[in-house]
Amino acid sequence: TDITKALELEPNNADWRVQKAKLLKSLGQCDRAVAEYQQITKAGTSEDVATLLQEASECEQVIGFAQKALMNEDYKAAAHYFKVAMKFVDQ
Repeated sequence: TDITKALELEPNNADWRVQKAKLLKSLGQCDRAVAEYQQITKAGTSEDVATLLQEASECEQVIGFAQKALMNEDYKAAAHYFKVAMKFVDQ
């Protein structure tokens, strides 16, 4: 994507990294969004991403629960967790 290319040129640009993380979360790729937010906090930027990181982490956890339930053939629980995960994606 254009954001990824921009970050290759300026890897410490917190604004672009936040936008990439938000995009990833909106696509349901919460684990990758968490990694992007962690990059920002490791870089020591002044950008306050604690709330965004928390939301992405919760989303990642809920998707993990859904996947585990699906693997255990607990389809009712899997559907519930995927429905909860969609609330994070729609934000």
